[in-house]
Amino acid sequence: MARASLARRSPHSTVERNDSEQRRFQHKKLSQKSVNYRNYIHRIIKNTEAATNQRFAISSRGMETLNDLSMDLVIRMIRSASCLARDQSIQTLKETEIKAACGLIFKHELVQHSVNNINRAIRLYKTNV
Repeated sequence: MARASLARRSPHSTVERNDSEQRRFQHKKLSQKSVNYRNYIHRIIKNTEAATNQRFAISSRGMETLNDLSMDLVIRMIRSASCLARDQSIQTLKETEIKAACGLIFKHELVQHSVNNINRAIRLYKTNV
């Protein structure tokens, strides 16, 4: 009885654990908080509602799809920007690498829109720092 309670309390105890306890401990150890954009997507929907005086709703499955799409685009931008920086032997990502990565990923009007948003974000950052 004392051994079983000791195994549950301390993950580093010397008492042998059974398979289910080992799996549960590994799962807790490996699980990490993942980044998501659900709150930002919800804010955009609310801002759109306020601007158009219409009511919008999104299902949880639709929100998950938009979250996955956002994560995919961010990962693509980070990878391409880091490859560009690595090719130029630069260790710090600058706005030029991010803009070039947007140019590689997006097409036509989306590139112009994203570059304008990047410039606006950099201006806001520099004024607040």
